Amino acid sequence: MMRIAARVRAGTAIVAAAIAVFATVAAPAATAEVPEPGTTAQSVFNKPGPHPVATPVRTNPCQESVWGMVEHIVVHMLGNRDDMTCTQAFPNGLDSPIGVNTYYPADIADLPAVPLLVFTSGFGANPGMYDALARQWASHGFVVVIPYEFFNSLVYVPALGVATAVVADRDPNSPLYNKIDLSRTIFGGHSGGGQAALQAGTVFPGIASTIDPAMRVRGVLAIEPGPLAVGALVSVPTLFLTGYNDFVVPDFAWVRWWQYNLFFRRPRGSPMPVG
Repeated sequence: MMRIAARVRAGTAIVAAAIAVFATVAAPAATAEVPEPGTTAQSVFNKPGPHPVATPVRTNPCQESVWGMVEHIVVHMLGNRDDMTCTQAFPNGLDSPIGVNTYYPADIADLPAVPLLVFTSGFGANPGMYDALARQWASHGFVVVIPYEFFNSLVYVPALGVATAVVADRDPNSPLYNKIDLSRTIFGGHSGGGQAALQAGTVFPGIASTIDPAMRVRGVLAIEPGPLAVGALVSVPTLFLTGYNDFVVPDFAWVRWWQYNLFFRRPRGSPMPVG
């Protein structure tokens, strides 16, 4: 999974564009803008957005720790060109291996409530490996929470992210107080975290209003997800991303057969609930 983490970090523009599509789906129709002919998602979202980013997260080169040096060597042997960044979360450092990293527009006090992206790291991946992605999304007007606990593969991990966001939104002492639009919540994740995001897309739409009356799940972004999720059970718009030459999460295997294909072939009754 380390190999994939580095490659996903390098694909910031593509994934940022994917999230922007979900933001458009979630935004009120009256505020939607019609793009110029020939406009592509990459041409609009391949640069940082208009907002400076605030976060308490600090990263350093992964190779500064013994564990990170091993990761660094392995990913470069497998053909990756980027140097990964890591936080001090164990085993890359001595901080707790369990936590939530938060990113948000630094000018959020001047903004209306913004959408929430709960993004879960890959199996064994340090949350700092997704720092560039989180900053990209936050610069485009998202609150981004990255829950982590090393394994990052089951629905309780994104649930930790949701809990953190809800508490921050209700805390008068938080810069995010009343600034998170829970009615525009998106679950995303990579590898094991993509699997957890699909699980969240199965579980949370039915219970969101019991967590907060305003909460609605608007979509799922599953990047090279693990196999322990079934597409037919996901009830919100979902974008699957895979690597054609990926040998860890092969495009032709579970993502295509019982995730993507079953998502689109599941029995349809009423329209897909998105709000």
